[in-house]
This record gives sequence, structure tokens and C-alpha cells, in this order.
Amino acid sequence: RMASYDLEIRGAGNMLGKQQSGHITAVGFELYTQMIEEAVREVRGETVTAEVEPEIQLGIPAYIPEAYVTDVNQRLILYKRLAGARRAEDLTALAEEMQDRFGPLPPLVDTLLRVMDLRRALKDLLITAARMRGDMVVLEFHPETPVHADVLLGLAKKDKGRVQLFPDSRLGYRPVERDADGLIGELKALCGRLV
Repeated sequence: RMASYDLEIRGAGNMLGKQQSGHITAVGFELYTQMIEEAVREVRGETVTAEVEPEIQLGIPAYIPEAYVTDVNQRLILYKRLAGARRAEDLTALAEEMQDRFGPLPPLVDTLLRVMDLRRALKDLLITAARMRGDMVVLEFHPETPVHADVLLGLAKKDKGRVQLFPDSRLGYRPVERDADGLIGELKALCGRLV
């Protein structure tokens, strides 16, 4: 495990030599191996699906407080595991583990788990960003998003005043709820309507 951390921090360098530098140092071990895997799939002629890391700016405080998990390394590991959660079940299991190890979840951690679940839904739809702009949340779509233009147009017609289409693959949504739970719930429901 220590060797893996060392490899991630310092990099592998020249794969066939002694040099400790190279692209892996600039991007990190995990991203580098992901890039190599994607390149190998492309060379083999396999389809490589786009993957996004959505930027979520909703003005909602959501984090693991130092008072809840005092060890900074443990907090970083938990953040990494949250970011790596692919399914709702993974988030539920992680929440149960945190409760078992550190006690009842504080509201900030509960909100963080809900934001990470929203992030998962945004990733599935290849939505690159969800930003609060005034009274509206603006969603930005990756060019390869599975969301069809017909669905967006239908949504804009049905929910006039609450849903607005912008150029450059963006959708504006005026949520009814302003509190963290309500806003996250509305955005998650919106993602369900975009499928």
C-alpha cells in the first residue's frame, strides 16, 4: 500500500528505465492509468464512452467536518471513496460504514451524501456542470450526452417559466425549493425526467 502511495506521489517515470518523471507525475497515477486504458481500447477499436466530472456549484455547504472525522487522512480517503461511488448502493454502504465508525451522520455529511448521489445522476447524463445563477440552476451538457434535444424541447414547453433553453447546450431550471434537501431532490427528479 505504501508503495502504491509512493508511486502515485512521485510517479512511475520511464516505464522501462530508472528515470522517475514523466506524464504520470503531472496527472497522477489513477488518471494516468485511466488514460492508458482508454488509449488501449481506442487502438483495439473498442468504443470509448465519454466520462465527465460534474462541477456542482449550488451554494450548499456539504463536507465532512473535522469534528466528525478528526484524522485528515481518513477524511481524504472518505472523499475519494465518495467520488468513486458508481451506484446508490455504494453511497448507502459508505454512509452505514461512516455511522458505524464515527457515529450518527451530521447534517453536513448527510447533505454531502445527497450531493454525491446527485453527482452520480449528472455523470450518467454527461452533464458537465450544475451552477446556481440567481434564482436558476444552469445545467451544461457534454456534446455526447444521451439526453436528446426533443426531450429538452418538450420539457421547456411543458414547464414554461421554470425551464429555459440556452445556446451552447445549457438548460436553466428554476427550482421551487431553496433549502439543500429540497433543491437536491428537485434536481435529482429533473435528471430522471431527462432520460
